[in-house]
Amino acid sequence: EMQLNPSQVNQAASMIAGLCLTLSKHLETRGERKQSQQLSQLMNDDLGQLFSTLLTDRVPRLSDGSDVTKQAQNVLSTTGIPSSMPFLDQCQLMGLKLFGGVAPKVIGKAVRERIRKEAQTFLMPGERTLLASGVKDLKAGGVQVNVNQLGEEVLGDKEAQRHMDAYLELLKTPGVDTISVKTSSVCAQLSVLAFETSLKRVCTALRVLYRAAMNQDNGGSKLVMLDMEAYRDLELTYQAFTQVLDEPEFRNLTAGIVLQAYLPDSHDVHERLLRWATQRKTQGGAAVQLRLVKGANLAVERIESAIAGWAVPILPSKVDVDASFKLMVERAMTQESLAIVHLGIASHNLFDVAYALCLAKQRRIQSGVHFEVLSGMAGGLSRVLLGLGCEVLVYSPAVADANLHAAVAYLVRRLDENTADQNFLRHSFDMEVGDEAWKSQEAGFLESRKRSLKLDVTRRRKSRLDPHATVDRPFQNEPDTDFTLGDNRRWLHEYIRNQSDAKVTTIQSTVVKDVHQCVQVEGFDPSKPNTVPYYVKLATSADIDQTLETAQVTLNEWSALPPHSRSDYLRRIAQGVRDARGQLIAALMMDGGKAVIDADSEISEAIDFCTYYADRYDRMMANQHFQMSPRGIAVITPPWNFPFAIPLGGVVAALVTGNTAILKPAPETPYVARQLVDICLEAGLPPGVLQFVVATDEVATPLITDHRVQTVVLTGATSTAQ
Repeated sequence: EMQLNPSQVNQAASMIAGLCLTLSKHLETRGERKQSQQLSQLMNDDLGQLFSTLLTDRVPRLSDGSDVTKQAQNVLSTTGIPSSMPFLDQCQLMGLKLFGGVAPKVIGKAVRERIRKEAQTFLMPGERTLLASGVKDLKAGGVQVNVNQLGEEVLGDKEAQRHMDAYLELLKTPGVDTISVKTSSVCAQLSVLAFETSLKRVCTALRVLYRAAMNQDNGGSKLVMLDMEAYRDLELTYQAFTQVLDEPEFRNLTAGIVLQAYLPDSHDVHERLLRWATQRKTQGGAAVQLRLVKGANLAVERIESAIAGWAVPILPSKVDVDASFKLMVERAMTQESLAIVHLGIASHNLFDVAYALCLAKQRRIQSGVHFEVLSGMAGGLSRVLLGLGCEVLVYSPAVADANLHAAVAYLVRRLDENTADQNFLRHSFDMEVGDEAWKSQEAGFLESRKRSLKLDVTRRRKSRLDPHATVDRPFQNEPDTDFTLGDNRRWLHEYIRNQSDAKVTTIQSTVVKDVHQCVQVEGFDPSKPNTVPYYVKLATSADIDQTLETAQVTLNEWSALPPHSRSDYLRRIAQGVRDARGQLIAALMMDGGKAVIDADSEISEAIDFCTYYADRYDRMMANQHFQMSPRGIAVITPPWNFPFAIPLGGVVAALVTGNTAILKPAPETPYVARQLVDICLEAGLPPGVLQFVVATDEVATPLITDHRVQTVVLTGATSTAQ
């Protein structure tokens, strides 16, 4: 009953973790002990891990036995026979390798059946009768069960409906009290850019599920847990969850949501959840459930962030994630919080479990907290916790045999987690209290406790509204806009609104000798075909001739500039494009019919052209072995489908190498091209160095044929060049 200081809490947690480890090993069944021994051997066999991953990834996707045999033989040719496998298994794999071609269908069927059988350790059967029986067997051990119908992000409405039907069937299955649902499995093609529309669709799906959960034959209700997936789903999932439960129909329903501790943003969402749940409770609503996990999409988040050039949204190290997890546990485990948000602690790390037990004892918490483990991975620990009087919920993925391919991602992720060097599970299979593995995990626990005192949990991603310094660095790809962030969506909507409300303008060439001689034509907005967004004054033959003369006159002065001065112009142009990104996206949407994502990435590509050419040109000029001289006048004639990046790339390539440039855009997209030229001029380009021409092909022909033009940069088919 005495209050412990932090150091004493750490000591107590370490002691309890040691007891839990000893007892959990003692309470393992013979089958669990055998599995632990096999996994322990696998941890020290890199080729064995590769073999297991490749086989798990490939075989469940195949139904034909011959294909299975061929793939299994391919895997064996890559990895060899894993030395960590039992002798009998090694003999069987040798037979497969040597004699698989004799009866490939039979052997392939046996291989697939073996994988399915091995997967049963971690998966429940998806067929209703078998599932009900499996759930009943699990619950006989004193645990509760959360069934997760496996399946990846759906692409179409029919597939989404099949998933919805499966969830509704689960809610009818006897013994199933809790199910987990992914928003992306019941709603196809969710988009953060269409956030409000996506939110409405998710809310509609949740109402169907919640009604089914409420309307049970026994008059009770079942628990629907809303799983968290990728970072982009966080805000959408939270808003859908709270909006639907705010409706009077669901005021008395207890539903659940998952938060991932490896996302710093989860701390803010947790606080919002507590404030919302407090208000809900004061209005007579039921408490809700929170499942706290560390996170399972690490590789995906890193890859997506690297491709787009964004900051990785997750915390940078395992210690930081553990510290974040403990902070969230501490925040959730108060009498006040648990009265409104019940907590499920999902971790196999015995130090996390022990720390939560210490908090519960110190804060005199009797209810509102339970522990969650993955099916097939913590039998001994579950029995220890049950013996301590704790509630235990087993997270049990389910998949029908015909849909075993849907379990691939889950199985590979479990294997990846088990084999990650810093993961507690990797070392737990043969860990003993006091050995080196134990000491390493204990040191990690103590460091995470220390780190939690000063952990930075601010959002890692930056919005376009945040201050950005002028970029002056060696070449790096320009990051796209992260529309996951609400600030960025609001930022863009403002520019789109401004573009929609913009006054009708008139576009004309840089050189216009007599505007009254110019034919005026209407511009075109693909999204508003009955509206004229701008007018275009087409250049005359005299204007074309004067444009060429101006380019010729300014050539010597421009080419005489020091090379670094020209590359500096490119960097200033790049900064101008960065500053104008919002208005350029809106212009590309209006003038080129571009989707937002495509327009945004085109702006990034255009910036990359500027910074890459500037960087490479400086490097080339620093090399004494290069001697370069300008070609003269360059004419850039880009296509309509990339009306900004391609023309800007051509323009800056010509300019940085000392040429003067004339841009003649495609007739469909002069508005965007005019903005491009304006940005270049605002960067300080001398008059005449870059000129803009809008004209019919007939009038503009001298831009291609005139002797003063040395270079033409065009994009298109052979017919375009001809």
